[in-house]
Amino acid sequence: MASKAPTLTVFRDRDDPGAYTWSPFVVKLEARLRFSNLPYTTRVGTLTESPKGKLPYVRIEGDDGQSSLLSDTALITKTLIKSRAIADLNAKLSPAQAATDLAIRALLEDKLYFMNAHERWITNFYIMRDQGPLSTIPYLPRLIIGQIVYRKALRTLHLQGMGRYSPAEISALRLETWTALNALVGEGWVLGGEGPTDADACLFGFLASSLTALANPETTAIVKGLPNLLAYAERVHEKYFSDYKKWD
Repeated sequence: MASKAPTLTVFRDRDDPGAYTWSPFVVKLEARLRFSNLPYTTRVGTLTESPKGKLPYVRIEGDDGQSSLLSDTALITKTLIKSRAIADLNAKLSPAQAATDLAIRALLEDKLYFMNAHERWITNFYIMRDQGPLSTIPYLPRLIIGQIVYRKALRTLHLQGMGRYSPAEISALRLETWTALNALVGEGWVLGGEGPTDADACLFGFLASSLTALANPETTAIVKGLPNLLAYAERVHEKYFSDYKKWD
């Protein structure tokens, strides 16, 4: 490890350092940092300041006084590993285990994410607008921005493919995916090793955000009905996030 850890600020979508955000990627990054015992502080970020126009992003300040902004959770993790600020949790995995770890992350980030986006931004749009990420915007501008975001979500989901399914078909896919993940998780970590891997940070990010967000009631009900996943989320919360408010 580096002789002196960098000063790290995580910019997220919520101004509440004692609570999970609704973003699975924010929670994923925070979990990854906590798995490596790297201290950080949180602040509210803006898409205009983020290098890639998305949340989360971080400011890394080295002991030489230099600072840099970096976004994308995968790139942030790789940069911190390269600088030896955090451990490479996947370093000891076999090639087959590394492939499984990558496949789990892809299932969550490239498939389940779009199911969640449909449930939140299409089915429960008004909750997202008035109680979620847009809620801090004054009401009249929020109405205009909300419609822009809604149309963008419709277009993105249609181009990606998830928006071409019916609500019933998306619900079936959602249940199938979460049920498969429930079967994968046992009493320990996702891959069954002595410690977490990158897949654990990703899975917990999706679990915690799904259990706390108000705009995905169907997902919340599914997760609460899957005992392995719920027990897993509770274990990670108690060990690494006991300072955060837990879901109901």
